[in-house]
Amino acid sequence: MKIIKTITNYFSKFEISLWLFSIAIIVSSFVIFDRTNYTTLVSSIVGVTSLILNAKGNPFGQVLIIVFGILYGIISFSYSYYGEMITYLGMTVPMACIALVSWLRNPYNGKRSEVRVNHISYKEIIFMTKLLSREETKRNRARNLERQRILSKNGYNVIVGRPWGPWQQEQWEDYISK
Repeated sequence: MKIIKTITNYFSKFEISLWLFSIAIIVSSFVIFDRTNYTTLVSSIVGVTSLILNAKGNPFGQVLIIVFGILYGIISFSYSYYGEMITYLGMTVPMACIALVSWLRNPYNGKRSEVRVNHISYKEIIFMTKLLSREETKRNRARNLERQRILSKNGYNVIVGRPWGPWQQEQWEDYISK
């Protein structure tokens, strides 16, 4: 009874109903379509619960993401979805571990059940903008070089490595329209 009171004080009625509705959809789908793979059922319930907790800024949500990532990695491996397995075990789980440590080091008003929200400074915004624009420029250059190589191989008069101009865009559009 005390647990229910704690939950109703921590979550809003909307959050509780959203979580219960999500659980109902997951269990219904399991009963209708599967009925055998309980790992998938548990993994889905853990995933939905972690989303609700992460939205509240609760570090236990990150613990559940770690559990979800491991379960999903096991499921992916059993179905030979190796890319998914590598993505979750090699990226999602380590990121959740780092986030968990960060969240535990930055509690909100000393409460470990919530994380302190950081505000991005002006310098950080400028840094991110410059970093992203550099990456976008690199991607554009690489894409344009590849397009120039393709055009050159297919008989178009293109010098690979020169800046991409409107005439090359016309040639590219002509090439892809064939």
